[in-house]
Amino acid sequence: MIASVARSDGGPTTGCLALHHALLDHAHSVVLATDADGPTGRLSATERAEIAAAYPQVAVYPRSRPLRLKASWAQAWAVLRTGRRCDVVHLHGLYLAHTVWAWLAAVIWRRPLVVQPHGVLEPYQRAFGVRHKRVWDTVVGRRIVRRAGLLVAASASEAAHLAALYPEVPRVVMPLGVADVQPTPPDAALAARLRPWLDAPAEERVVFLGRLAVKKQPDLLVRAWAAVGRGTLLVVGPEEDWTVADLEALAAEAGASRVVVAPAVDAATGAWLLEQAAIFVLPSLNENFAIAVGEAMVRGCAVVTTTETAAGEHVVAAGAGTVLREVDERSVAAAIDALLADPDAARRAGAAGAAYAREHLTWDAAARILLAAVGRAVP
Repeated sequence: MIASVARSDGGPTTGCLALHHALLDHAHSVVLATDADGPTGRLSATERAEIAAAYPQVAVYPRSRPLRLKASWAQAWAVLRTGRRCDVVHLHGLYLAHTVWAWLAAVIWRRPLVVQPHGVLEPYQRAFGVRHKRVWDTVVGRRIVRRAGLLVAASASEAAHLAALYPEVPRVVMPLGVADVQPTPPDAALAARLRPWLDAPAEERVVFLGRLAVKKQPDLLVRAWAAVGRGTLLVVGPEEDWTVADLEALAAEAGASRVVVAPAVDAATGAWLLEQAAIFVLPSLNENFAIAVGEAMVRGCAVVTTTETAAGEHVVAAGAGTVLREVDERSVAAAIDALLADPDAARRAGAAGAAYAREHLTWDAAARILLAAVGRAVP
């Protein structure tokens, strides 16, 4: 069960669909979702058709009111029917209507409930919408999580936060995987936009690939770039709190030259861009994992990220780059400058990250961890 499989939801959508696909090699899996896209939008017919073609076992039900909760009465009825025939109800995310439907199905049919919060119980995320979440937790939220036979965390840090909130519920750390995507070059229009970045020497290409959201701090990266002495920076991703025009204006205002900003790309083009880059940077304030870090590692990029990005623990384990404890313009610029100044070190870090990611950060490995944990934790 998941509220939405829209691309705009980022990590939860990617993780749910990729895990579902990997589970099919080991067990029967179906996904019940809604067609919600953003606060009030809905997936287009084309997007629904693409999901149906790629994932035949994913059912997408029409959105209903209340829109804020991404509710779907059709989804509710479907999970109550399906719950009778399933062995385990796996709930992705919390604080939305599908949470209640999954819980009710587990209770009515006496099925084990597995809850994967996707970071919504992290301290950073709990600081937003405090009143709404407090009411939800009081009315039904805590009861739902305590009913779970297993909580799935993407990292050791997320597992520790879950243990502090719900010490009585078993937990498992299941690192997220990297999708096996065939890299595809950009079309002519995007290639023209990227030309200043592509014309730079390969060892001097730096990339940020992710949502242009406040917590990912693309603005800090652009300002920090003014102090970087060499290289060309590419910032690319779906517009959210920042637009492409916003960041272009910020670069001009900060005196940050050699900056290219581009709109969102699909997974195949994103993989190609990572292959062309030497360094990947994500100066995020909070990530319960950050699949983009794993994607950058498997494509051979040296990584600069933060201790608040949980996938940073894998960067450290692999020796794949730099994980910053203090995140400000000076520290980010210094970390990038150090890698640009020593291309051989950056290449070694990239190669180490690629070898590590191909062994440890796969969706098949995630599926095996999950199934083993379910076997131990639930009857």
